[in-house]
Amino acid sequence: MKVLHSIKAPFILMLIGGILVFNSCKEKDEDNDDPPVENNPVALQAEQIYKSNFLARWEGIDQAISYKLYVSTSQNFNTHVEGFNGREVGGVNQAFAFNLKGSTKYYYRIKAIFESSESGFSNTVEVTTNGDAQLPNSGFEFWEDFERYMEPAPRGYWATPNKVADLLVFLDPPPVMVERTTDAYSGSYAARISTFMPADSSLPLMTGTVATGIFEVDWNNMVESLKQGMPFTSRPSAFKGYYKYLPINGDSCNIYAHLTRWNEAAGEREFVAKAQIPVNDVTVESYTGFNLPFNYLSQDNPDTIIVIFVSSAGGDDFMGHAGSALYIDDISLIYE
Repeated sequence: MKVLHSIKAPFILMLIGGILVFNSCKEKDEDNDDPPVENNPVALQAEQIYKSNFLARWEGIDQAISYKLYVSTSQNFNTHVEGFNGREVGGVNQAFAFNLKGSTKYYYRIKAIFESSESGFSNTVEVTTNGDAQLPNSGFEFWEDFERYMEPAPRGYWATPNKVADLLVFLDPPPVMVERTTDAYSGSYAARISTFMPADSSLPLMTGTVATGIFEVDWNNMVESLKQGMPFTSRPSAFKGYYKYLPINGDSCNIYAHLTRWNEAAGEREFVAKAQIPVNDVTVESYTGFNLPFNYLSQDNPDTIIVIFVSSAGGDDFMGHAGSALYIDDISLIYE
C-alpha cells in the first residue's frame, strides 16, 4: 500500500489548480443575481414512512443549487434530530431522514440554497413513523450525483468505495465500482456493483461494495476504510431481495445482513443474528429472489444492522476478477 502515498503529490497539484480555476469562475459569476429570499420551497407530504426513516419531499425552485433538510420532534424546531439541523442534500427534491425512532411524531422543513444566499423556511410537514423497520431507499431508486460517480441515497447510510474516484483524479476512466443501472428488477433503477482493476499497475484490485455505514478512505489500510453498520433495534425474521451475478473466471459474490449489539460487560461487539446467501461462483443471468432467514444467536435486541453486497467475496484480501458484476434491487426486511 506504500505506492498509494506516492500518488498524493500529483493529486495535490491538480487540487490546487482546480481551486484556482474555481476562484476565477466565481469572480466572473459574482454579478449574477440570486432569487429573492422570500422564494421559499414548498414541503410536501412524506412517503416511504417506516420505523427509522422516511422520504421527505418538496417542490423545487429554479436557480436553487442545493437544499437543506431540518428534522425535529418539536414543532417549533428548538431541537433537531442528530445530523438534520440543516443537512445539505444536494440539488434534489426529496431526501431520506433516517436513524429515527418508531411510533414517533416528527416535523420537517426545507431551505433552498442559491449561489450566494438561501431562502427562508418552507412550510412544516408532520410525519409519524410506524413500527416496521426497513432500510431507506431499499429499491435503489434514489441516487446522488458527484460528477465523476453516483452514490445510492441517503448519504451517510449507504456507503460505497466510489469516493476513491475523486482522489485518483489522474485515472480516466475513474474507478467507479457502484453504478446506477436501468437494468432493474422493478422500478427505474437498481445497483450494479462490479470489481475494477485500474490501468495503473501500481494500484490494487478494487472490489465493488454497497454497505450500510460510512466510507472514509484510509490509505494505510484500505480494508478499514469502510465503517460498517447503522443503528437498528428490531428483530426481523428474514432478509429478502433480488439479485443477478455475472462472475469472471469463477469469481464469487457475497450478500449478507448481520444484526449486532455492543456488550458493555464484555467490552466487545457480538452477533445477535445472521442472514447470508451461500458464497459461490454460480452465474445468475436474470434477476432471482433471495429470502434469507435470520439465525438468531441471542435473545437480546440488536443496536446495529450491517448489510453488505460485494462483487468479489475475496475483496478484503484484494482477490477477485475485474469485471465481475453483481446487480441488487428491491431488498426488504421481513417480520412474522
